[in-house]
Amino acid sequence: MTTPLTAPVTEVLTQLKNLLTRIDDAIYIQQVPAIFNASIGQHTRHIAELFTELYKGYNNAVVDYDRRERNKLIENNVYAAIQMIQFIMDEVPKPDKEIHLHTSYRANGENAVVTKSSYYRELVYNIEHTVHHLAIIRVALTEQGITINEDFGFADGTIKNNAACVQ
Repeated sequence: MTTPLTAPVTEVLTQLKNLLTRIDDAIYIQQVPAIFNASIGQHTRHIAELFTELYKGYNNAVVDYDRRERNKLIENNVYAAIQMIQFIMDEVPKPDKEIHLHTSYRANGENAVVTKSSYYRELVYNIEHTVHHLAIIRVALTEQGITINEDFGFADGTIKNNAACVQ
């Protein structure tokens, strides 16, 4: 089964997966001052966790990104991260349905808010969220002297706009 969002999710996650196949654990876990001493692994884990939370909440139609598990294996092992990214890509094709998004904007969890959303809307959010983190990963790679594809970490709209400006 494919959905209208299968290709965009797969494309953005393939960018990440392809990058991860080019680096080792030392680069993956390196704390980078330019991104507040975070690592590529921490950003990859964060991307994976949000997609995973969406898939976990799909069956009962409740998603709570704030309660996600922080998986240190994904953060510290590039091979485990590659496997997780592939799993996420395999899980994308699902029919759209209503989802209830639970969130709180307080550290103590007070004032929780429940918002109606949908699986597809949350996939769109995760695509945009992933692009944002790929841009941060791009900064980390640049700081470490690693060259990458010139489009890595840019949204499709930005790539199209940059191409139009060049012409």
